[in-house]
Amino acid sequence: PVSAKGIDCPLLAIHVNNDPVVPEEHLSMFKKEMQIAEVQYDLIQLGNAQHGFANPEDAGFDSMLAEEMWNKVLSWLEDKK
Repeated sequence: PVSAKGIDCPLLAIHVNNDPVVPEEHLSMFKKEMQIAEVQYDLIQLGNAQHGFANPEDAGFDSMLAEEMWNKVLSWLEDKK
């Protein structure tokens, strides 16, 4: 369980739908814990990706998606300044 006392910044989560490594029930648990702890978070859900989409050494690597998500992360960080 998460304690709001331990998190003092907004969070960004990126979740791959239908991910066999991080199943949907884990996403539901994450959302519930964030809500209970009153932690501000943003969530990006990817429908057409594999778990290792951002890892060049993973079979599911997708260079275009990895770059797109990296740019979204940088934009999100800039917005949170």
